[in-house]
Amino acid sequence: MEITEQKKVKWIKFGGFITAMIPFFSIAISVFEYVQVENAYNKQKYFENYHFLISNFREGSSQTSAATIYELKNYPQYCQITLKILESYEATWTDQLSLETIQLVKPELERACN
Repeated sequence: MEITEQKKVKWIKFGGFITAMIPFFSIAISVFEYVQVENAYNKQKYFENYHFLISNFREGSSQTSAATIYELKNYPQYCQITLKILESYEATWTDQLSLETIQLVKPELERACN
């Protein structure tokens, strides 16, 4: 059985195609892994930022507290616990600016929870 010239050319082209695809798949796998690592990092950073805001929003001036409360609306997946925390502080706070900010932020958080 003799291999014709056409079959040789087809096998050479196929080999070239396979050779070209190997780096492509390597790059695709690397990109996929990078995206996964980056997403995990961003989720962790998001979590840390939220907890930093919660732990520090009673400290500092009333402007700092109000700004921190306003920033909490950017964390909708924590809306239920944020509402509970804000409601508990709302009952004990006397700082008018922070109380007004809580009243401004609460409807947005309630919408996020529903």
